[in-house]
Amino acid sequence: RRRDMEFESALVEEFIQAIGIYPTGTLVELSDGRIGVVVEQNRRRRLQPKVMVLLDAAKAPLPGTQTIDLMIESASDADVHVVNCLEPGAHGLDPDEFFL
Repeated sequence: RRRDMEFESALVEEFIQAIGIYPTGTLVELSDGRIGVVVEQNRRRRLQPKVMVLLDAAKAPLPGTQTIDLMIESASDADVHVVNCLEPGAHGLDPDEFFL
């Protein structure tokens, strides 16, 4: 958000490419309301990681796990993307439990 205000744009871009915005193990909320944990970085699109979805839009646990690639989802009509990073323990979820 502070690109070109407090930080040089090229430096911000290099930082994103180096470590990503959503490191593996980050608990995230998706644009469709689901909650998941980042399980893998996308080397070409660091803002669109692979996410293991754990809770549905009503914040109810899913019966099994589903992993989605946000690079593919964001290219579809659904346009699913990360809207918020959550603290570990949010919604009773601890990313460390998923052996990332």
